Amino acid sequence: MEYDGLEVALVKFDNGAVGKISVNAECIMPYRFPLRIFGNLGTVMDNHVWSHMYPGQTDWVELPTILPDSSNVAHHPFQAEIDHLVECVRSGRESHCNLDDAIKTHEIAFAALRSQQTGQPVRLPLT
Repeated sequence: MEYDGLEVALVKFDNGAVGKISVNAECIMPYRFPLRIFGNLGTVMDNHVWSHMYPGQTDWVELPTILPDSSNVAHHPFQAEIDHLVECVRSGRESHCNLDDAIKTHEIAFAALRSQQTGQPVRLPLT
């Protein structure tokens, strides 16, 4: 490949929260789209929740849902995304997923690349 097959970025937000973004394009395994959120009030792992919101909880609370762990994208939100775009064009309304949003997304990706190249943390906004 023309790029690293495994990439990981750690992001620290102004409020002190830390996020990890990773992608592994070289692994040999079935398609997965895992979701992990760890917080001081609970944890989400795919469709399982552990939280202080459920007093007496002795096991994960399982939320019934369709997980995006299939390469069959029929249940993915693509149609809703296209519908949203068409509605924005028809109504002349700007989408929440606009140029400013794309700039922020790219800035994070460029900052991660700069950090990998320099071995140093990178602060946003980029200069």
